[in-house]
Amino acid sequence: MTNRFSLRLCVCLTCLALLPFLFPYANYGDYFHEIAATLTACVVAVHLWYNRRWFARLWNRTNHWLPRVSKLIAFACFALFVIQFLSGVALSKKLFHVPLFDAWIAQARGIHLSCSHWLLLLVPLHSGLCLSWRIKRLASTKGRRIIKGVVSVLLLALASRAFLRQKITSYLFLKSAFIFVDPNLSTTTVTLDFIALILGALVIGYWLARTLARKQSRTIDQ
Repeated sequence: MTNRFSLRLCVCLTCLALLPFLFPYANYGDYFHEIAATLTACVVAVHLWYNRRWFARLWNRTNHWLPRVSKLIAFACFALFVIQFLSGVALSKKLFHVPLFDAWIAQARGIHLSCSHWLLLLVPLHSGLCLSWRIKRLASTKGRRIIKGVVSVLLLALASRAFLRQKITSYLFLKSAFIFVDPNLSTTTVTLDFIALILGALVIGYWLARTLARKQSRTIDQ
């Protein structure tokens, strides 16, 4: 593992680690949310800078399904992030409050929630696609493959439960402009639910990459 890749991996993991704390902002407060969001924006900017050559190579590779899907998800994440950041600035109450945007708050809130929850799913999915070729060596033996399969099923089950309990669908499709706060759930439980969602999306990205890679190898063999 090269130092450059280690740095990229640290940046990626930092971004994923910040995500679960951005969504239960009703539990953590506006200041914490805006500071964490600003840190996440900085991490994303560093991630884009370090991977600029990878994105350039990905843009030119369209002969197989894996780079096509990776490119689609990567640029969807970038577009959603830009929209989310701008709508977040419009909604800011502490760090970036600009009175000029007050007239757009109603529209910005729904857009911000929708983009944020799409990114909650697409960013770890993108990470799973990119990291799959690095961790596929873990499946070198039958025992490890079984363990990896059991862990994947468990994480997907936890992610599915969190997806339903946090009513993610209502935010993805603009059915709600406000975060629903269940008084029966503690801040720790809500945060763990979002961690489960991220890990579940990572698992889906990993297995999607493996499936597309197998399809690509079969096409080459034929």
